[in-house]
Amino acid sequence: MKRFFEHLGYRVTLTKESHDQGADLILERGWEKIVIQLKQWKEHVGFDAIQQAHTAIKLCNATRARVICTSSFTKPAEERALKLGVELWDGKRLLDELYKHQFFYPPEYN
Repeated sequence: MKRFFEHLGYRVTLTKESHDQGADLILERGWEKIVIQLKQWKEHVGFDAIQQAHTAIKLCNATRARVICTSSFTKPAEERALKLGVELWDGKRLLDELYKHQFFYPPEYN
């Protein structure tokens, strides 16, 4: 994900795994600062991830938050995200974005 967002022109900071404060990546470009919570799960992602990402906006002095997962979100998570203004990318949206921006892994990662 770090390479993908760099490909889009963001400066990307990886947070420390144990003290990420709800953000796994912090993206910066111009005045924009986005906190990203990543979930590589097979199960549905619940509203805890949305709450953590929303909290990270204040903790990281960000302009907005996004949660990206490889699966999908529960209905309560989608409702909470809508109320809190947290953007959600499920697995399908993630693949759509990778394709749309023509981002493919370099040969050494295939």
